[in-house]
Amino acid sequence: ADLDQNSNVTELINYVTANRDNSGLLMWSWLDEPDLHNVSAETVRAWTALSHLNDPQHPVATTLRGRSFIIGNSDYFMAIAKSYLASANAIRFGRITQPLNGIYVTDVVGFDYYPIDWAEPHSFDATIVGTINALDTARLLSRDLVPHYDFVETTDINETNHTPNSPTPQQLKMLSWIHIVHGMKLLPWFHYFDDTSDENFEVMADVVEATERFKLVLAGADAEISVNVTIDMAGIQAWNSAQSYHSGDLVSVNGQVFVARQNHTSSDESEPGDDDRIMTWKPYWKTESRVDVMVKEDDTYLYVFAVRPTEVDSSGNSIGESRAVELTLSESVSATEVTVWGEERTVAITGNGWTDTFALNDVHVY
Repeated sequence: ADLDQNSNVTELINYVTANRDNSGLLMWSWLDEPDLHNVSAETVRAWTALSHLNDPQHPVATTLRGRSFIIGNSDYFMAIAKSYLASANAIRFGRITQPLNGIYVTDVVGFDYYPIDWAEPHSFDATIVGTINALDTARLLSRDLVPHYDFVETTDINETNHTPNSPTPQQLKMLSWIHIVHGMKLLPWFHYFDDTSDENFEVMADVVEATERFKLVLAGADAEISVNVTIDMAGIQAWNSAQSYHSGDLVSVNGQVFVARQNHTSSDESEPGDDDRIMTWKPYWKTESRVDVMVKEDDTYLYVFAVRPTEVDSSGNSIGESRAVELTLSESVSATEVTVWGEERTVAITGNGWTDTFALNDVHVY
């Protein structure tokens, strides 16, 4: 399709009809980041309708600007992103009497955000928690009624003036599982500009194996039982207002550990928090220790997918220390131990939970 608003729809129709029976076709996607090319949601919706009309068997996806889903990044671009989502575009699409019931412009909505390559000193100053911000915001804005995805970098993005950092195998594993734990339904890899290392291909294969093993569980509803995470923060002082902090200092806030990015005197604005969508503290702190979990169940087992989001420094190195983490179930269970999938070990249950060690970038499936 052309980049303007008057695309050659005959060309689109001919392409769909010629390729709709290809066994390798997953879905249609007509333009990368249309929101950056001044292509309106109405135009993309028209492309979707034509695709459905000529091929009712395959969904249509669009990939939007990833930074548009970061709260506070750009009100202008977030407004454009919202125009693709039914929670905010009803009036735009003529549903005057149904202001909260708009149109999903495509069947699947994705974006791209690269927290390793775009980390400091890049001007984007991307963070792992910023990625989580975008994942959670996308689901919030769509009311979780359409599948979402975010491209995961497997190598250096290799764009002009971007940092030359490729994710290590451990970082790639962590990034992949962050997307799974935070509800992404597709996991596309981005390796367009450079070769992916053999070690990272092995990680990708392991992630595919895991998602295949747990696909029915992952596709199901969340478990009724929840898990509370408690990180061992012995020796780490609680954050205080009007206190002087130096680069590298550690503080605790609401069960998480943060590391100071610069020398500063703290204020209410710089208080680090556990709400991923409010990040006025980003210039002052990075997350040093947190563990995110997703809890699922089937007729036989309870499954806890746990990942430690781990930030990087200006050289692409993971920051932080290994931490002991207690995972406590909201209800008692009869089991006396948990099996750690793929690690050939078990952990004893004490009371309603268990304690395990989370190194940087660690992922454990219980």
